[in-house]
Amino acid sequence: MSTRHDTGSDRSAAPLPCDGRYVELPRGDYDWLRVELDTDAPGTETVWLYYEDAAEPEYLHVGAAGTGPARIAVPRRSNLVGLRLPERPDMKVLSLEPVPSARRTEWSGT
Repeated sequence: MSTRHDTGSDRSAAPLPCDGRYVELPRGDYDWLRVELDTDAPGTETVWLYYEDAAEPEYLHVGAAGTGPARIAVPRRSNLVGLRLPERPDMKVLSLEPVPSARRTEWSGT
């Protein structure tokens, strides 16, 4: 599992239950958070994105039951430092990977 919730890449990490917990992320400027989920039902949940200077709600759209990908937009142009998962007992996060900002990549010339 390409898990970044522990800021590493341990593929054997256990799934994270969606129990309202705070997940620390590597400080950075991101466009998206890629999330692999396992859930019993589709729906839309609110997550909280924690930046260095603020916290804001964002939506996590779950398209179908079972295991599948989702994305969480990171609209603020500020360094993201963490995420609070929703409280949804049937949902587990299998992987969580920040996607670096395309704007920052263009600035750095990479």
